Amino acid sequence: MHRYSQLFFRLTAGILAIASAFSGINQAEATLLLGGVQQSSDLTAITPGLSREIARAAEQPSVNWFEIPRWMAGKWTKEGDVTINMTDLRSGTECSGNSWRANRMTRQFGHQIDKAGNMWWALLEPAEQEGEAQQGAVQFLVVGLKLERVTANEVITRTRYLVTECSGWGVCKQYQQEALNHYSLSNDGALRNRSYNRVFDLAGRPQREAVLISQWRKVGPFIPVQTFHGIDLRQSLNYYLRTHNLEQLATQSSFLNSP
Repeated sequence: MHRYSQLFFRLTAGILAIASAFSGINQAEATLLLGGVQQSSDLTAITPGLSREIARAAEQPSVNWFEIPRWMAGKWTKEGDVTINMTDLRSGTECSGNSWRANRMTRQFGHQIDKAGNMWWALLEPAEQEGEAQQGAVQFLVVGLKLERVTANEVITRTRYLVTECSGWGVCKQYQQEALNHYSLSNDGALRNRSYNRVFDLAGRPQREAVLISQWRKVGPFIPVQTFHGIDLRQSLNYYLRTHNLEQLATQSSFLNSP
């Protein structure tokens, strides 16, 4: 691939404060990861008022576009994650080992293709993602997205979630999570994700962090998705291309209204 565009933020006014958490990294306390990418040392607090704004914004999410390598496009599934390191940031206690946790999830990477054959991934914000835990269910509400790096061999994203985890007995807990996901293709054709996860309480204070390895198995080829949450993705991508000086890649007339 000859070019990659950066993910841009199109947040509603009610959640603009969330985006600022990505730029407020304390250099002294942040963990240095790949190529200068760092985890946040604290996040914006989720107040009841902000939580209501997020819920309202989720009814009409914004769509964000960025280009991905062709090998990543398609439908992938994983059964769970292997935790290789975990640290309690309050006590400093650290433990290592390979601990398996069920967390089944299926995702579509790539939603549209442009005139030159480049693959584009649409991410909605805010948007819900659901998974399965060992003794219940977990729901991830995406409240912040940022593309850190995309090359022909890797994709690194930063995602901030509001997580609701419920046990089989109906007991639920809520917290924030920031994930730095490093995707690459394994020799066996699996999509490998090395994920750096930091958990924060609702006040934005760091609680614990872990490094997880996930192996995604491809279960379906890339098929263009025409609509998603009521959004015409073809029109949306063409509008994005036209407004980012990439009109030559659009697959239909450039005389489009804003999606």
